[in-house]
Amino acid sequence: MQRITLARPASRSFVLVAALALFAAPLDAQSLVERLPREEWLVVAMGGQDAGWTHRVRELVEVDGRKLVRSVETAEIRMMRLGSKVEITSESTALEEPDGGPVRIESVMNFSARETLTVVEFKDGKVHAETTSAGRTQKTSRDVPSDALGTFGLERVIVARLAEPGAEIDAKLWMSDVGQVVEVWAKIVGREEIELDGGRRESLVRVDLEIETLGMKSSTWYDAEGREQRTRSTVAGIAIETRRTTKAAVDALRDGDTAVSGDVFAPSMVKEPYFLPEARRAERAVVRVRPREAGASIEVLEDGRQRRIRTDADGSMLFELRAVAPPPGGGGVRGEGTSSADLVSSLRPNGAIQCDAPRIQELAAQITGDERDAWLCAQRIEAWVERNVTDKNFDVGFASALEVAEDRAGDCSEHAVLLAALCRASGIPCRVVMGLLYVGGIWGGHAWNEVWIDGAWYALDGTLGLGRADALHLAFSKMTLADGNAASEFGALLTGLGRLDVEVLELSVARTFAPAAATGQVLDGRYVDAAFGVAFRLPDGAKAEARRPDGSIGFDLLRAEVAAKSGEGWRMTLRAYETGAGGDWPDYLPLEGAVECDVDGRPALRIDKRPGGEADRATIRWLVRSRATVFEFKFGNVPETELETLAAVIESVDFDR
Repeated sequence: MQRITLARPASRSFVLVAALALFAAPLDAQSLVERLPREEWLVVAMGGQDAGWTHRVRELVEVDGRKLVRSVETAEIRMMRLGSKVEITSESTALEEPDGGPVRIESVMNFSARETLTVVEFKDGKVHAETTSAGRTQKTSRDVPSDALGTFGLERVIVARLAEPGAEIDAKLWMSDVGQVVEVWAKIVGREEIELDGGRRESLVRVDLEIETLGMKSSTWYDAEGREQRTRSTVAGIAIETRRTTKAAVDALRDGDTAVSGDVFAPSMVKEPYFLPEARRAERAVVRVRPREAGASIEVLEDGRQRRIRTDADGSMLFELRAVAPPPGGGGVRGEGTSSADLVSSLRPNGAIQCDAPRIQELAAQITGDERDAWLCAQRIEAWVERNVTDKNFDVGFASALEVAEDRAGDCSEHAVLLAALCRASGIPCRVVMGLLYVGGIWGGHAWNEVWIDGAWYALDGTLGLGRADALHLAFSKMTLADGNAASEFGALLTGLGRLDVEVLELSVARTFAPAAATGQVLDGRYVDAAFGVAFRLPDGAKAEARRPDGSIGFDLLRAEVAAKSGEGWRMTLRAYETGAGGDWPDYLPLEGAVECDVDGRPALRIDKRPGGEADRATIRWLVRSRATVFEFKFGNVPETELETLAAVIESVDFDR
């Protein structure tokens, strides 16, 4: 087995998906240039469904008397993300020396509602980058290691060694996506017969590639001319494949309504065995984190709010998670004690967190006023972000803080970058945390924040606005999002998502209990749930099923089919919702036509709905607020003759058991 180390600077990349499938080339280094121009069409599949395409053209051009290789690439990915359709588009033009040395890269990315323009130039051993988003331009400059490579240079060496099974290559690759050099390892595995489009089989050379800094792995198969035919990889539990195709095939894909069937992010979610009540008020939890693959290792952070108790022989780890806040009187003074070198990047602006923008500065001043206590200011900002990012959806991907301040739309990542920008503008160091959050029966990928208060980091969550992050936040990585420093931190999250299971063994809210022992049960005609603190009598003859988490976000605790005396039966569902910071009725519940009442002494709403033309059938809902939960008793397709039965069920509800 041979191992060689490569050296020569170069550059370019298109999002993490494309970075896993870049390497196609002729059979030797010299012919790589001689065979230009070259055109490639690739289909990108995610989760087993065609989801996008890449078109790449390389040609030899003359610029200011220099022969350069110009690479023009356009790409589009369409995916379903937690029920919303997201489109990611990219256009880039790269100029490189014939030996792969970079000269200039200009790219336009659209991850969100607006475009981000990046111009990168390489000169005198440095890379100079300008990123423009939401009308603001951020400039950075950093050294480029002399032994770094880019796409073109790496292709030359990998393809030149395709005839050497067992050969290994160590290299460093400049990736524009993360704005820095990453470690790359490649191995020539040898020939394998695989099936291509149309059912034809072909003997191809397999090359395994690992971007070690990001923990990302892929396998690429090359044909006899050194052209990429297929690449397979898994990122955050998402299966990604690219395959060589034709322009006609891409045109058909581009013109159609293509998207990933189902939800491409579902594999990254972790199903909890039992529903957990009052999760947002959790003060302490003991959780088991177990790798799905035998022998696999998973890195989970340890800090002031999550502590590893032990590691078992099967690789699973027990962690204690706590909700932590500054001690009374320990809120610190904003702007003081924040000058140390390790906090500087948590105060500075960058392409994602434009804390120096006038709009951000203006909002921060309005929110915090004259308050000097840093923790109170940070809590005010958290609450403001939760209330004012009003369009909470998954349609936006990776918007910057300034975009969110103007559009008020997005998911957890948009809440996190806006909260970070407002805190930094207020003189409070703030960073973004990536990890898992428990909600509705699953642990899903999530972003929240940490702020530096009087010598320690404390967690806040702008999607919740509760004044601190509860104990059911499991952190994998922490980052300032300074341009070029997020690769290894983001890699820690990628290596965990889709590769582990999480189970809560102990949970402390107002009391401590084991979730498995307290879960809902149907016993002797009654539904009893000690965890959520509710019990009631079921209608006679009801076929009832106590529900368990099924891998999707939801709190259906009970479903029942009831036979009616007068013919067609009706349905009953018990669903639980977590209340917001103020304990009010959740604003996402339809409340039109609600009539105030009470159930077992708790505030309640009754909502009747009778479809037109079906006067004898109704959908009747009771919403009842008890402690940190809103319970929805929903009765569907109910005939008039069964209304007394419904009333009896509601009268039997007991929250004081």
